[in-house]
Amino acid sequence: MTDIHTLERLLRKLRLTRIASEWHSQEKRALAEGWTRSRYLLSLCSEEATHRESERLRRYIKDARLPVGKTLAEYDFGQVSELNEVLLKLARYRVIVIDDLGYVKRDNAETGVLFELIAHRYERGSLIITSNHPFSTWGNIFVDETMAVAAADRLIHHGYIFEVTGESYRKKMSKAAIQQSAKQ
Repeated sequence: MTDIHTLERLLRKLRLTRIASEWHSQEKRALAEGWTRSRYLLSLCSEEATHRESERLRRYIKDARLPVGKTLAEYDFGQVSELNEVLLKLARYRVIVIDDLGYVKRDNAETGVLFELIAHRYERGSLIITSNHPFSTWGNIFVDETMAVAAADRLIHHGYIFEVTGESYRKKMSKAAIQQSAKQ
């Protein structure tokens, strides 16, 4: 086996794929331009690092499953300032109550606002949330599993959880009222 074949095999084994594909063209350039060995090595390593960074960014973007064609230039920052104004107004209240979370299915924008409220109140003010849904099903409420986990994490961190089992209070009172009217 020649030195070149050994080199290419070792570069692939070490997962230096960009160096493996570029070393020969970089060597020609280095010889033509009179580079030192260290400059040649620096060029190869820079090429590998740049390639890895761009590949990692490409993977992150793919894994994020961002909407196709959306850019920062298209984002409506007016909504952010409106939301911040509302959050600042709500900050003056010591306690905010959200009753029956998950009773009605919300869209992505609404659950995004709910998450922002939870995040804004985190370690700043109290929230009381009632829900018939355990945390394990909040992925259905928030549309996005990651957002659901982050919201639950903020609530649980300094929170108290009271799990009430049995018949609902409203149902119990309704039955009692029906029984009372039947006796009369």
